[in-house]
Amino acid sequence: MHTTPEQRLSQRTAASRTPPGAWRNTRLNAAAADQKVDQFQTGPASSDFMQERMDFLKADMKHLFDDQGVDKSQYDEKVDFRDPITKYGSISGYLFNISMLKVVFAPIFELHDLRQTAEHEITTRWTMTMKFTLNKYSPIKKWWSPVLVFTGISIMGINPKNGKVNKHLDAWDAIKNQEFFSFEGFKHVLSQMLTTQKIPDLDGPKFQIMKKMKTYEIRRYDPFTVAETDMGSAPTGQESGSGPKGSKEGETAFGRLAGYIFGKNSRQEKMSMTAPVFSHPSGRLQFVMDKAHQEISQLPKPETDAVELKNMPGGFFAAKIFSGAAKPDVVKQQEASLRQSLRQDGVPIDTDEYLLARYNDPSTMAVQRRNEVLIPINDFSLW
Repeated sequence: MHTTPEQRLSQRTAASRTPPGAWRNTRLNAAAADQKVDQFQTGPASSDFMQERMDFLKADMKHLFDDQGVDKSQYDEKVDFRDPITKYGSISGYLFNISMLKVVFAPIFELHDLRQTAEHEITTRWTMTMKFTLNKYSPIKKWWSPVLVFTGISIMGINPKNGKVNKHLDAWDAIKNQEFFSFEGFKHVLSQMLTTQKIPDLDGPKFQIMKKMKTYEIRRYDPFTVAETDMGSAPTGQESGSGPKGSKEGETAFGRLAGYIFGKNSRQEKMSMTAPVFSHPSGRLQFVMDKAHQEISQLPKPETDAVELKNMPGGFFAAKIFSGAAKPDVVKQQEASLRQSLRQDGVPIDTDEYLLARYNDPSTMAVQRRNEVLIPINDFSLW
């Protein structure tokens, strides 16, 4: 039974919400190809031909938003481009959209994987992060500097007559209605534009957002190093940290870690503050070490045995972002909400563990605070 690219787009978006299988390595390892198609394809697409087209897209999509740009000679005069809120039908419109995004948002595009999904069709999986650049010199940047994240798939159609790209259909993981014009898609963009949460310009653990859903993200964290101490019976939340409402145990634990990075160590060495600060329901508080201090063997020893240095393995986590004061009851509500969303989307969870990540100092206004609840994920499928 023949299906159109639009039907396959809808089917694959729905499939992304089904229970995922075992994680497969999706690192791109094929060499970028600069070979051009110099002959017409009049019959069924050969495997070599489509492999060449995939190699081309691997190389070309790296340049979507840089100064080199895409190779427009490999795109048809009529390129059918659609995402939930944008639509163009020509190569000029397609290139205009790319240029507009580059100026307004300075996008960072990450291609995770691609595969042939029909005779003349290639589907890619990607993440795009965009920072609003028009307020770069605005006085309101201190309070409003949105970062927008989109993940999803693109169906790239290949014209069998000339081998050029003639279709680019995007679907976002975070929404259900992918048809232009999607008010759900517009609302998703607007909600990210209106956020006032503030992320400090500090070192922190490195991660990739693999999927951004409506209420949470799936991230892949690189390994990182922490300084850790015990908070005793302090609850996970605002009262387990510093500030006017901090518990005695939480303030003592925070002070130990701050003391270590600010000179109470074997070399009296001062290190950089980082974000976020992690706390665990088991009563542990963690400071992430800055990028210059990731090797435990090269770190100064703490003056007290109450501070321990640890390597964290990284891995996959589901993260739910929220603002305001991270009080213990609020944290538990956010954790429960995240678990419910994961169950609804068929993401398997086999642990009761979670982390609280707090990014801001206590003097930050509640509407600007960024907090996260993170739950480890052991079984993740990119597709």
